[in-house]
Amino acid sequence: METLRKLLKHPEFSAVLLLFCTALFGWPFISIAGPSSPAVMFVYLFIVWAAVIVLLFFLARAHGDPQHLHTQSESEN
Repeated sequence: METLRKLLKHPEFSAVLLLFCTALFGWPFISIAGPSSPAVMFVYLFIVWAAVIVLLFFLARAHGDPQHLHTQSESEN
């Protein structure tokens, strides 16, 4: 788990994620003249969108500081 956290903290990972997501979202529009139906394209975009949200969640968790959050909640009490 610590290895994944280190990978997610690299700024290069965010740049690679941006390029990867751009390619994933751009693919249906590039191949719009192809034989795929609108329903398939809708499902594809929904699955890619959900995967990006999960990746961004893990990225935010990797950048979060649990000690800072813990001390902040104690100071509010």
